[in-house]
Amino acid sequence: MINPEPETWYAITAQQWHAHKNLVRVLPEKEPGAICYQIWTYEPKVCHEKTSEKRLKNPQSVDVFSLWLSFRESEDVRIQIVLDEIEKGFEW
Repeated sequence: MINPEPETWYAITAQQWHAHKNLVRVLPEKEPGAICYQIWTYEPKVCHEKTSEKRLKNPQSVDVFSLWLSFRESEDVRIQIVLDEIEKGFEW
């Protein structure tokens, strides 16, 4: 398969996970059509106010820094190319 099936991901806090984990079935490994959750140590919406107009038009998207953090260990060359471009825009 050249491109895997698209996955649906949600970023939530540990508190949100604990409140809702009884409503979902945790799978031992990924299955087609399953929803994936990332448990974040901070509120995923915390960077919402300091984002670009593009993000404000789509409030369900993630802020750029959180995106970079989520994918920085990916071995996919295509993702690394995009992360390098994102890094150039960071104010270190």
